[in-house]
Amino acid sequence: MNTNQLANLFRAYSVKRYHTLPTILSQTVGDHTARVLVLVHYLSLEPPNSNLVLAVLEHDGYEHLTGDIPATAKWMGNFADVVEKLEQKIDTAGNMNFNAYNLLTEEEKLLLKIADMTELCCWASMEAVMGNRGMEVIFQNGIKYLDNLQDKMPKGMWERIAALLGPKPQATPAPAH
Repeated sequence: MNTNQLANLFRAYSVKRYHTLPTILSQTVGDHTARVLVLVHYLSLEPPNSNLVLAVLEHDGYEHLTGDIPATAKWMGNFADVVEKLEQKIDTAGNMNFNAYNLLTEEEKLLLKIADMTELCCWASMEAVMGNRGMEVIFQNGIKYLDNLQDKMPKGMWERIAALLGPKPQATPAPAH
């Protein structure tokens, strides 16, 4: 990693997440990244290797230029492909080379994806418990995403996720006006 990459990561870590939604607390990409790294360790039951640690640290590195792009936006049509192409152009033009992800095994890539989404669920659940009912939908969408990955998860991982998240927040009807 060179000083340019490090400076860009530090800028990315300051980017606010959930900027399209009202939240009770705020979370930066850096806060999120630290939590994902802890979850990688928790979910794998062993310390991550250096390539996986670096991939976690870099996984939202381009957001110093793009801002936080909500997962829900990435799930729309082929927008995730557009974002990936943009990141590749940024990589080439700016010599960012946030490429530790490319060094991961398929199992490690899956673990990073699962830890990233589990962190979203943890954050959304915490916000919902504090009264932010708008985050209940985010939580439910995250759970659906993880549920779709359940067959690919190593034995016991789904149970560790469920134990971490506890009971799912229930959507409640809005009060009558």
